[in-house]
Amino acid sequence: MGKHRGASVRQRRVSAELRTLRIDRGLTCLDVAKALGCSESKISRMETGNRGLYPDDIAAILGFLRAPADTPHELLTLVREGQERNWHEVHGKLPPTWKD
Repeated sequence: MGKHRGASVRQRRVSAELRTLRIDRGLTCLDVAKALGCSESKISRMETGNRGLYPDDIAAILGFLRAPADTPHELLTLVREGQERNWHEVHGKLPPTWKD
């Protein structure tokens, strides 16, 4: 099991949603980057999961893409949860009731 397996699953979900929203709007990574004042490669890396995701970045992208009302809250929650360390990362082992 990878050290950040839980976070990476959440990150992949958020990344995929960002990409889908952008494509649905008929925009390129460059379009989003120009609107937000960042590099095209940053947007691309966020969408492919090759870059950490931060709530402020996600909120800005979702606002620009005019995401459906429930989407920003859901995705920002996933990003925030992904920033928290999982129980086994804090304590160094699985709880005694969990089996490998």
